[in-house]
Amino acid sequence: MAKRRKRAMEATATVAGHEIHWVLRSEAQWTPDGGFKGVTFSVHLADMKHRELILEFPYPQAKVKGYQFPPRPKIFPEKVEAAIGQAIAAGWRPTSRGRPFIFEVPEEMT
Repeated sequence: MAKRRKRAMEATATVAGHEIHWVLRSEAQWTPDGGFKGVTFSVHLADMKHRELILEFPYPQAKVKGYQFPPRPKIFPEKVEAAIGQAIAAGWRPTSRGRPFIFEVPEEMT
């Protein structure tokens, strides 16, 4: 069985007046508790010295047979930047310090 290769996705953008750098953290995957986890992104200010944001996109709801994964979801930079804006509105403060802020992206955004 061939192993899927992780996509290299990263960019720097200006969101809500902040220079933000984001990078793909993990692809959609099966979890040991019997569920599935969607694509996740790690987001920082460009200086990489402040609080991290973890964006968790929902798992794609395509029907699969057996143990096959559905096709990789298409993630466009515009979707990631819109999700970052929603995370800021939900309480992530890019210039603060502390534990990573985990934001589950709503289903309707994907």
